[in-house]
Amino acid sequence: MSFREIVIAMQGYNNQFEQQEQTQWERIRWQTTLLLNVHTAKGKSLKPKDLIEFPWENPIKKETNRSLTNNDKSIFDKWDKEA
Repeated sequence: MSFREIVIAMQGYNNQFEQQEQTQWERIRWQTTLLLNVHTAKGKSLKPKDLIEFPWENPIKKETNRSLTNNDKSIFDKWDKEA
């Protein structure tokens, strides 16, 4: 297995783990919103984003997944030759 394949596999694992964490946080926020809405005044309700807005939901601050640059590819090629 080349270094490139290892790094790509690690990035895939990290992306999957991050997605699972985001889903859990969003689920907890939704459950909390439902719980709090039971106790709010009649005619009023909370929305999940009223409680908290996560960094991945804000399009301005959202980090884009970095794709491999030419510099990364040249480093991987160098590592593959050394291996």
